[in-house]
Amino acid sequence: MNRSLSAIGAAVLASGFLAGQTAVAVAAPADSIEAPDVMDMVLKKAVDTLYEETGEPDLVVETFDYVGGQDQINMTNWVVCAQFPKPGEAISPRTKKIALYVRRPTQDNCWRAN
Repeated sequence: MNRSLSAIGAAVLASGFLAGQTAVAVAAPADSIEAPDVMDMVLKKAVDTLYEETGEPDLVVETFDYVGGQDQINMTNWVVCAQFPKPGEAISPRTKKIALYVRRPTQDNCWRAN
């Protein structure tokens, strides 16, 4: 009979320990930032929106033109056509980076035609 009580006590202790571990593993980081949706916005407005909605002054915004490989000097001449992380996904609290893929307003998409 002592064996069964010891086994039950060990099982209760183990289940309490595992439950405590599970609760810790599920907890979300308090400093995560959600990526706002800036798709189809003019680049200037998109960048302003990112800083306003995230409230993150150290946010790093990278922009890419895959079609022509041009720099985005005048941000009013570009439109956001893809972003990473996607809208609603978490921006890494470590890197605080978001990538915007852009196109000219006269182009259909972000990518080169094959």
